[in-house]
Parts: sequence; C-alpha cells; structure tokens
Amino acid sequence: MFLLWYDSDRKKHSSAKIEEAMERFIEKYGHQPTVVLVNPGEPIEAAPLPVVARPTVARHSFWVGDEEIAPLPVAAG
Repeated sequence: MFLLWYDSDRKKHSSAKIEEAMERFIEKYGHQPTVVLVNPGEPIEAAPLPVVARPTVARHSFWVGDEEIAPLPVAAG
C-alpha cells in the first residue's frame, strides 16, 4: 500500500517532504510506512525512511508505503 506525495518546492529539503508524506500516510492508514520510492534524480539529504530510487517515479514525487502489505516488484534487468 503506497501513498503518492507530490511537492515541487525547491526551498524545502527532501527530508521535510518525506516527513509530511509520512504524516499523511499515518493519518490515512493508521500505521508507519516502511519505505519511500523516489526518482533517481531526486536529491535526498537525510531520509527518515529507507529510500528506493525508481526511474518510474516522477520528479518531485514521493511514494511512501508499507512493503509488508504491498511488496515492491523486482526491477527487470
């Protein structure tokens, strides 16, 4: 189960964006996310969750979710 969070504010650090996404995930689903998916070109300073870079994730988008409920598909190649 994943929640998409979009934030293109260049003045805000990625860790703040991820924390906001986490708060919304907890509010909506009632438990902590376990991972965040990002675009490989997204600058990540320090993240409060494990980060997985995926080229299929759009820039400025953060997919926070729970791998236990919805495991990440294995990338082909």
